[in-house]
Amino acid sequence: MKRLLLFLCIITMFLLYACSSQYPMLSKQVSTEALTVKEYCTKNGISSEITGKADSLYASAESLNKNGKDEESYFTMELALIHYRLALSKHDVAQTEKVIAKLSSELKNTADELKTYQKILTELESTKNEEND
Repeated sequence: MKRLLLFLCIITMFLLYACSSQYPMLSKQVSTEALTVKEYCTKNGISSEITGKADSLYASAESLNKNGKDEESYFTMELALIHYRLALSKHDVAQTEKVIAKLSSELKNTADELKTYQKILTELESTKNEEND
């Protein structure tokens, strides 16, 4: 009988633990990730309207967390993290477009140089053929 009672107590504890909110743990995890991405943006000078919105959401989530509103804090922090990631993605796209433009220009210049060298080669071949005739 004592074993059954102990077993039931243990099962009840596990059920209570499983039913308890996981938002504080999730909120802390997302907060850490958002802070890391925020610091990366700041360190690399990535600033835009999107990072401003992310900063605002981050501050709001921190305030909600301090007031014990774990679920709202979690979702707000998650939204802040999404905004930081979006800002990073847009920055990467802009940087990649600059690289593509530079490489396209270099490719055009190289193609022009190739045409010049082909023209010179053709002239040299025709001069050589005239000398052999």
